[in-house]
Formats: sequence, structure tokens, C-alpha cells
Amino acid sequence: MPTHQEIMVALDRVGGVAECPSCGANEWMGMGLGGQSDRLYLLTEATGAEEPGEASGYGMHGVYCARCGFVRLHRLDSLGLE
Repeated sequence: MPTHQEIMVALDRVGGVAECPSCGANEWMGMGLGGQSDRLYLLTEATGAEEPGEASGYGMHGVYCARCGFVRLHRLDSLGLE
């Protein structure tokens, strides 16, 4: 699992590190435990075809603005991470 720092480097590489659209700060924190990376999942399908407790979806990383709390989500596969 990539770390928050690795994800921020990947976002910077594609121009995804920018000022907060709400307050103008550039102080992004990871939404995982302790502000570091914990992968979030966007659930896209849950059918009876999966094993119990399984579902399909996309690996996501959420960041929030440390100043105002604005939230962003990024798909890890779009950043070449997974």
C-alpha cells in the first residue's frame, strides 16, 4: 500500500497538488489513521456473486485541507499506484 507521501508525489507529478479551492491553503493531510495513508474504497458493486464479505470497487486515497477541512478523493490506479 503506498504511503501518503508517495501518493502526494504521484499527485504532484500529474499536477494534482494545488491550493484548496475553498480556502486557498496548500496543507493536505491523509484521511487514514494518524493523518497517514489508509486506503479507502469506493464500492461499485455488491452482488451475490462475490464471496461473503467481498465486493468490488476502486482503491482511493482521501486528503483533506488542514485549514478548512475540504475533502478530495483520488483513485490510486489513475495515479499508477495500487
